[in-house]
Amino acid sequence: RAARSGTLVLPNTVQLSDSDSVEIIFHPEEAGAMPGSATVKNADKTFTVKTADGKNLPTGKYKVTVRILPYPGGPDDREVQLDNAVNSYYGAEAATKLEYEVTGDSTQKITIDLAQGKITKG
Repeated sequence: RAARSGTLVLPNTVQLSDSDSVEIIFHPEEAGAMPGSATVKNADKTFTVKTADGKNLPTGKYKVTVRILPYPGGPDDREVQLDNAVNSYYGAEAATKLEYEVTGDSTQKITIDLAQGKITKG
């Protein structure tokens, strides 16, 4: 299985702070398949997707959720801003419109563009 890595593009209204954490989850359409998750590096907004057992994400179709969690104790309005810009659209599997198909290619560069509301494979 090949590495599944990529870059997150945020809306212009959202700037990550060093203390924010970004969680990306790939929810498989196939029943019983293992989901994948990724943590975004705030400095360059890159990520690598792995399953819970540390393996690369298997081929298949996925719904993708993205949630930005502000550092606890930060400004109260920060959480509201993140919910309005990102979390309410992409943070729950029932709400997200982001879908991605992992293919058998040896490597896949995934771009999750929240400004455009789409995912592309490079």
